[in-house]
Amino acid sequence: MAWPLEPITPGEVVLLRLRPEQAPEGAFAHVHLVGASAERMASTSALIRSLAQSSLAWLAAIEAALEAEDVPLAWTLLFSPQLPDAADLTALRAEVVRRGCGD
Repeated sequence: MAWPLEPITPGEVVLLRLRPEQAPEGAFAHVHLVGASAERMASTSALIRSLAQSSLAWLAAIEAALEAEDVPLAWTLLFSPQLPDAADLTALRAEVVRRGCGD
């Protein structure tokens, strides 16, 4: 499958079935993705544009989302293609992946 796919539209539901290499044939992780509302998507896009290339602003926005218990926004920011190439952000992204996927 070509990646990345087209962006998820508001309200769209997508089921990802992921199987690691060398895992048994029936061993899948199922991930349900649901597109947010059009308003939420627009406000998130505006936030991303406002952060520009300031790694400090991105980190503050991610921390603010987590403090507000808005994990979807925190992950959207952390895994955004617009995320600046900064050591602290790269390390944070790698740590989230490591904790989620194991070593």
